Amino acid sequence: MSEINYSKLGNRPHLKSHLEIENAFVKQFGGDFYDPEAGLTEKQVDSIFGNLEARLSPENLNCDGEISREEANNKHQFLTSVWVQLESFSGIQRKCAE
Repeated sequence: MSEINYSKLGNRPHLKSHLEIENAFVKQFGGDFYDPEAGLTEKQVDSIFGNLEARLSPENLNCDGEISREEANNKHQFLTSVWVQLESFSGIQRKCAE
């Protein structure tokens, strides 16, 4: 796949960062790339929300107690920002089950 253009995301730096990480994983292990320029399908958006929900679970958020409270808070802030930016970009609203 050619280089993915993230400019359509506008001022959504956390979502851009998250999609870059997800696309690196896809490149390594296979699957469908998340291409904001082409638009994200509802299935892709649901998949991203599911991934975020899993990462926001207490045991994952705190890495089973292996990171500091500050690191967990920073991780929480980043992931909830990705959530809000994904809602804004996709127009699909989801209640975060934190």
